[in-house]
Amino acid sequence: MKLSELVRRNMLANIRQYYLYFFSLIFSVMLYFIFSTMQYSEVITQAVSFAQGIGASFRTGVFFLAAIMLVFVTYAKSLFFKRRGREIGLYQLIGLSRGAVIRMLLIENMIMMTLAALVGTLLGLLFSRLFLLLFFEIMRFDMSVGFQFSTAALLQTGVLLLLLLVVTSWQTIKFVRKHTLVQLFQSKAETEQIREIKPVRQLMMGLAGILLVAFGYWLSGRMLNAMLLINMLVVLFSTVLGTYLVFRVSIGWLLTLYRKQMDGHLQFKHALSLAPLIHRLKSNARMLTLIATLSAITLTLVTGAYSLYYSAEEEADILYPHDFIFDDMANELGAPADFEQKMKEENLSYDHHVIETFSHDVTYQNFDQGLGIPIESNHPTIVSASDLSEAGVEVSVKPGEAVYFGGMVVPSMPEDTTVKLEGKSFELVEIKNKAALNYGVQFNVFALNDEDYRAVKPDYNSNYFTFNLEDQAERERANELYHDISPDPEEGVLYSTNVDETLKRMEMSGVLIFIAGFLGIVFLSATGSILYFKQMTEVEEEKGSYRTLRQLGFTVGNMMSGVGRKQLLFFAIPLMIGLGHTYFALKSIAFLFRTNITVPVIISISIFTLIYLAFYILSITNSRSEITRAIRA
Repeated sequence: MKLSELVRRNMLANIRQYYLYFFSLIFSVMLYFIFSTMQYSEVITQAVSFAQGIGASFRTGVFFLAAIMLVFVTYAKSLFFKRRGREIGLYQLIGLSRGAVIRMLLIENMIMMTLAALVGTLLGLLFSRLFLLLFFEIMRFDMSVGFQFSTAALLQTGVLLLLLLVVTSWQTIKFVRKHTLVQLFQSKAETEQIREIKPVRQLMMGLAGILLVAFGYWLSGRMLNAMLLINMLVVLFSTVLGTYLVFRVSIGWLLTLYRKQMDGHLQFKHALSLAPLIHRLKSNARMLTLIATLSAITLTLVTGAYSLYYSAEEEADILYPHDFIFDDMANELGAPADFEQKMKEENLSYDHHVIETFSHDVTYQNFDQGLGIPIESNHPTIVSASDLSEAGVEVSVKPGEAVYFGGMVVPSMPEDTTVKLEGKSFELVEIKNKAALNYGVQFNVFALNDEDYRAVKPDYNSNYFTFNLEDQAERERANELYHDISPDPEEGVLYSTNVDETLKRMEMSGVLIFIAGFLGIVFLSATGSILYFKQMTEVEEEKGSYRTLRQLGFTVGNMMSGVGRKQLLFFAIPLMIGLGHTYFALKSIAFLFRTNITVPVIISISIFTLIYLAFYILSITNSRSEITRAIRA
């Protein structure tokens, strides 16, 4: 039989093993080509205000996508070699030399890579316009997009696929040359070496794993102090090490305790799920730790990006409470009057107020802006509470008290926090995580009661002229007028507006959610595929056991009750641990978000769970088919 015919038959015979890997590879190639096309797209660089930044963002996305593909392909290949070890050994046993076997496997690999490259690139060409339209929809740009093709993107994709081909070819050669004939026939039985742990040590390590994770979670909510960097490293170390011990020891230890409590009276489905699960968790501890940790990082990034995008307008309202604002310099040049006149000509309804302020050195006692770092003195802006209220900023201050605008979220106000100004002391009663004046104007602002303000006000002051539209739908038109009346923009007469900030946040967070979202889907699909391949490999290894169980009278349904529980736990445990890590990671960075991020978190976690659920269902379905086929053989 010719080598080409042997290759064809092998590929057809192993199509059930390779189809998910093949389609995952096609999907990854398609996304890589699309991302590369967008990286070099002039349409995007012309549309987005930060052209250099978006190029760097897509380059970063392309790099991480390539890294995910490389890890996924090499790990999947190693699992396939383990499943096909007996087959490779048989070829050598019937007379094929190692060189001939290597050539056969290399041809298979080249054909599969070439097909994936062609199909993935073709799909990338077809869907690149759709992805660009989706990108502009996320960014809220109204633009027409034509057919997209980039020679640079095609070459970049070709280089990656060539690298994957070289790496997997080297992997193939190494596997065949490294294993003897006996080792090839025993390859399915090979597992990660597990050292037995004495009961006392197992108890200590099991508790240590749980305590390390719990300590990491506890510390993650208390990181914001002068030792922030050290705290972050400690949280990372304790969580990762604790997760490894949880997979390696803790879960198995807890399941063993459960089995002992049953005093050996386990139901068949428990016997078929608990014992194999304990062994598999131990032997795959490193892989599961990596998956749970990286999944948590991925989900945190995706959720964070989506939260920024979801709350862009609300965040802009918090940081830019006034639609438009002018300072004294702009007033001297007549800008506020010109702007007001233009709005009257356009029949725009608005509220106009003048806010009087002054800046002064102040000292503090027991003051913390929210980052865990005490502040003894600075030079903030002081304003009357009534001026802010009239301008639309809600604040109420009693005599002898002060309210601070511009801090981060703090769990609770420190006791006896005082602000000293001009020899007078004021009790700080509230830290508001928002701006009183627009962010680009003044951010550190203290609001005092009117009487207190007049008592400490010096002879000099600064005025800010605010304009707020009554109809928010007229903001964009007013924004155009605002930027048209600047006598000398280079002198900084005008500030960024609420509309400017919203658009900027939509652009930046839109790029981030687009890249992070698709990278997250690719990564979760890759990890889900790895868990699926792992389960299929285990079913392949245990076919002999299923035949024996069938001879003892057990049905496929009996066997699947145990296999289903084992696989459910194998998918669910890293999922739940990853979600736990994500929850506390988001909780630790909650100070970055001034709005409620519950909806983005629920949506992101739901998508994450659905992806894993799809792979679990696929795993159960194919496991039933494999077991049925095995007992009929």
